[in-house]
Amino acid sequence: RQFPNEMSRRRKGFTVALYECSEGKWWSIIEDLVLSDSAQNRHALDANLLRGVWDDFVAGRWQGTYNFYSLLLYEIWHSQIVQCEASS
Repeated sequence: RQFPNEMSRRRKGFTVALYECSEGKWWSIIEDLVLSDSAQNRHALDANLLRGVWDDFVAGRWQGTYNFYSLLLYEIWHSQIVQCEASS
């Protein structure tokens, strides 16, 4: 059985409203986890470049929602899964 064409062509998923709802609480969490000196991304990402694109995102000059959301999830995953398994 197949879905009607209008259903199969419809955009799926959801958006991450990080910019719209993040001023304050979420931004400070991202700064604490993703932009900190102890962030796990430090081995792969240039800290100055990351800070620059973060500043552009906060100022509304760059739409980096998915990028920062992904980095935030990576930091949370690493702290909850990788570090816990390493200490076991």
